[in-house]
Amino acid sequence: MKVTQIGLKESLIHSQLILDYLNREEKLAPFNSAFPGTKAFADAMRKKQFSANQRDILVKALNRQYNQMNVGQLVQSNTRALLDEKTFTVTTGHQLCLFTGPLYFISKIASVIRLTLDLKKSYPDNTFVPVFWMASEDHDFEEISNVNYENQKIHWQQSQRGAVGRMSTSGIESLIDQIENSPVSTSWNRLLREAYQMPDLASATRYLVNVLFGKYGVVVIDGDDSDLKVCLKDIALLEYSENASYRAVKSANEKLQNLGYEIQVHPREINLFYLESQSRERIVAKDSGNWETVNGSKQWNEQSLRQEIETHPENFSPNVVLRPLYQERILPNLAYVGGQGELAYWLQLKGVFDVYKTEMPLLILRDHACILQESIVARLQKLNLNLLDLFIEKKDLLKKVLPEINVNLSDEKHTLSRLFEALAEKAGMIDSTLSAAVLAEGKRQESAIDQIGGKMSKAIKQKEETKIRQLDKMLGEVFPEGNFQERYMNFFQFASATDDDLIEAMIQSFIPMGNKLSVFYISS
Repeated sequence: MKVTQIGLKESLIHSQLILDYLNREEKLAPFNSAFPGTKAFADAMRKKQFSANQRDILVKALNRQYNQMNVGQLVQSNTRALLDEKTFTVTTGHQLCLFTGPLYFISKIASVIRLTLDLKKSYPDNTFVPVFWMASEDHDFEEISNVNYENQKIHWQQSQRGAVGRMSTSGIESLIDQIENSPVSTSWNRLLREAYQMPDLASATRYLVNVLFGKYGVVVIDGDDSDLKVCLKDIALLEYSENASYRAVKSANEKLQNLGYEIQVHPREINLFYLESQSRERIVAKDSGNWETVNGSKQWNEQSLRQEIETHPENFSPNVVLRPLYQERILPNLAYVGGQGELAYWLQLKGVFDVYKTEMPLLILRDHACILQESIVARLQKLNLNLLDLFIEKKDLLKKVLPEINVNLSDEKHTLSRLFEALAEKAGMIDSTLSAAVLAEGKRQESAIDQIGGKMSKAIKQKEETKIRQLDKMLGEVFPEGNFQERYMNFFQFASATDDDLIEAMIQSFIPMGNKLSVFYISS
């Protein structure tokens, strides 16, 4: 499979915060543990404190989570290796999107695999395990219920509430029927049916990731686990009593805003949810000094809240501010690999890690991917364009393709303006009231010239409509419905054309910390 690469800074990255982070701007040093690099990883391994007891809890939880499926040898080996103090993880995470959702679900995991392979070359005495963190406690069902496949939007409609990982997969079988007659091969269709026979969305997603990435040793973890939630106890106790994370993030936000950056996440005074079988509700403080869920279904005084946290920590769920901290408490993790938005909010959290005396991981921008037909190369050349041109503003792109499209009548308008100014001067010498009328007529005539110019441009566009259609088609392949392809289209749309080759090509082609967009060309 042919692959080319272009710079992310020249194509997809528009956030000034992320651009400055990638440029290792010193003003951002206080907001992360270290800028990523070979030395930074060596330092992170030296600093990482992760006890034998923590490793034992982690491995037992993983073995229990995997007991519903057959696990490949490398996943088993990596899980056992987590008991060893020389083993570390590199993690990415995502929501439990239907059918894996947008393509970057796949490229994120491939990025982590590539990074662990490179780390093993640099540090052969250590083991590096790629980890996929399932956002199983998220309760925003709408964000995970749709998938764009070919020219249709497949939507999962159901009435369940609460943490999405706990939701039954009942009804998803009928959604797979919608793509059965599409180009998806029988083997991929069978995989989807097997996965969604699992009882809940978390186990279905684990099944999919295990089949797609198990041979690379990817370990899938679900934080919605009663044994793992023991690591949340001290966080929860300090959270409700001192609003520790709120103050830390609020301070970071003020500093980032003073540096001119936009804020991704705004903290709440208590960044915890209460988790039940069909609900996930925010916990808020009451004026009386007690606490309750935001819907009022659960109330506590200080003694009862402390007691429930101590005895049933699994009932408490971290929000976006505390989830990264919880993750780092249960994994011997060196780095988190994420997209621009994820890195932006992680940069707000350094103070939270400091408050809870937990080492913040290195933050790595994930690799990006785009899959195009081979024919696009020839089509671009025919228009004297290159791939990077498709990432500029469309109006600027049109100028490159159709340089004559914007009719410039400024000289004519200037001549007309001078003519009417002269007429106004002569008219004013006869009658002062005529001068304004003449100038007004001149403005109307300038507008007429603009209209003529517009008609001329339209006529040129009509003559060049073939080029414009070709250009729109190519833009639609890279930015379907105005969204970058990787954030819109589903992996299984490409799977039949590439079989396993696409995932393998990503892993082989990605350049960790290289900040590149990899473009993969497939046959028609």
